[in-house]
Amino acid sequence: MSDSTPIRVAIVDDDPIVRSAVASYVATSSDLNLVAIGSDGNEASGLVVKHEVDVLIMDIRMPGMDGIAATAEVRRVRPSTAILLLTSIDGDDEVRRGLAAGAGGFLLKDVTPLALVQAVRSVHVGNPVVSSGPLLRMMRLHTPVSPGVPLRGDLSGRERDILALLCQGASNAEIAETLFLAESTVKTHVSAVMAKLSATSRMKAVARAFELGLVDRR
Repeated sequence: MSDSTPIRVAIVDDDPIVRSAVASYVATSSDLNLVAIGSDGNEASGLVVKHEVDVLIMDIRMPGMDGIAATAEVRRVRPSTAILLLTSIDGDDEVRRGLAAGAGGFLLKDVTPLALVQAVRSVHVGNPVVSSGPLLRMMRLHTPVSPGVPLRGDLSGRERDILALLCQGASNAEIAETLFLAESTVKTHVSAVMAKLSATSRMKAVARAFELGLVDRR
């Protein structure tokens, strides 16, 4: 990363094995700094404030306050903290509620170390991250079309290229570098993609891309 300041990461999960595994994943990268660990959703808001957390990696199902309720509370007390939810749940309701609460991404608990590190970097800069498999279906179900606003799949070739990179969690700067474009041009294309997909955020643009079959689901 170009910024020399490490991303401040916290982990909240009631399973000590998962906490240990995720902590070891974070430790693989010099641009991530694990600053706090918690075992219950009730601890989350206090941890992010006390330790000025940039990215919170949190389980969804925990005793006491679950990860979804904790997400809403964290977003209230420290909106600058991005939240990456970990789940082993193949169910729609949890993910829909997590999105509504303000989560920036969802990963299955069998995520690889590299994928987790990349996801932390992506949500830190505001780019959505979604694991493949059942989560793609869940995301699609969360993105109903507003009445009177049709979804448009008539993206240009360049817009499809940019959308594919958005779905990989790439930032505007990374897209610009990959496609040899000015970052201002990328921003214009991203805005056009969101408008055509009737998406009010990058997260919803990603979800609708899968809904319309505009990107490969691998």
